[in-house]
Amino acid sequence: MRTVLDLTSDKAKAFFLDEENYCNVKLPSYFKFNDLLKAIDDEYQPNNPEKIYKVDIVKPDFKKHFKRKLLSGGDEWSLSSLLRQPLLKIYKYKTKGKYPSNFENINYKLFSNKDGKYAWRLFQLIHPVLYVSLVNYITNDWDTIKNAFDRFKDNKKIICASIPTANQKQQIDVWVKNVEQKSIELALEYEYLFKTDIVDCYGAIYTHSIPWAIHTKTKAKDKRNNKLYIGNIIDILLRGMNYGQTNGIPQGSVLMDFIAEMVLGYIDEELTKKLIECDDYRIIRYRDDYRIFTNDIATGKKIVKELSNILADMGMRLNDEKTKDSNDIVVSAIKADKMQVIVDNRPDSDNLQYQLLYIKNLSEQYLGFGQLIPKLK
Repeated sequence: MRTVLDLTSDKAKAFFLDEENYCNVKLPSYFKFNDLLKAIDDEYQPNNPEKIYKVDIVKPDFKKHFKRKLLSGGDEWSLSSLLRQPLLKIYKYKTKGKYPSNFENINYKLFSNKDGKYAWRLFQLIHPVLYVSLVNYITNDWDTIKNAFDRFKDNKKIICASIPTANQKQQIDVWVKNVEQKSIELALEYEYLFKTDIVDCYGAIYTHSIPWAIHTKTKAKDKRNNKLYIGNIIDILLRGMNYGQTNGIPQGSVLMDFIAEMVLGYIDEELTKKLIECDDYRIIRYRDDYRIFTNDIATGKKIVKELSNILADMGMRLNDEKTKDSNDIVVSAIKADKMQVIVDNRPDSDNLQYQLLYIKNLSEQYLGFGQLIPKLK
């Protein structure tokens, strides 16, 4: 399956500016963003491409207009309040300017509940002017971005399975094929599986680490004041969405998933350096979820420890409660809720793999169960 990294810069821009990728949160069907994003993009014509520009948002009206649309279901958007002198410098030395980072609540915040109780998750609709600006900067320096991702892939033992697909409808197929199926395949080679993930990954991402990821840490620190480096530009624009803060990126768009992959790819790269003396392992990473395959438990624990140390340097940490090891890779490869569905419903399934998982579960629950042999036939 093609990912966004297989696209040209023009097609990548069109991909990120598609309303389904601007907002991947389920909203009422009358919310349409394509016309708004296109109108803003048409206005986006920097008069000096060698500078960093910003939209002079005197007081962001996006939130007000979104609420009005949410209540009315109408399709009128006021662009005049979103496009105020759209291309002024972010940096005005020794002068006072009003910038996005001067304001709180630039983005529209949406809270989603995962379990119907206390598992609240924050999503954000990025202010469309800032979003379009960020898309343009990224795709205008597309080769630099792609080169960084090529660097992240140097270690073939670490598989990143979560780069956004060019067709977002195929993303769930990627999980099944490159995570679940690949995990079952690796069960033939490895004895142990360690599963873990990062606590509040998007909320913990340090925006200054994005230049490190794209340009390498040494070069990024040496060029930290260079306003032409795409890593620095992304850092600046992200802080503009977050009241100037350097911790956290907004979750709720494919673009932010892609930016998160930059930081997570950098972590993969740093982990590779720590595992030079280790050879007998494989890692599948789907965004902030890790599956670590080893043939001895000590190696698995070492990898988890090294990953924890790297994350600590980034202001991030692993979820202790979700960090588990197992010597039953086949069962552990399938999410618990999905396995329960298989166990409950698969006797009549035509899917051979699910039938075998169902039989495996029976054999473990009921030793010597006489119906196993007929089922295998």
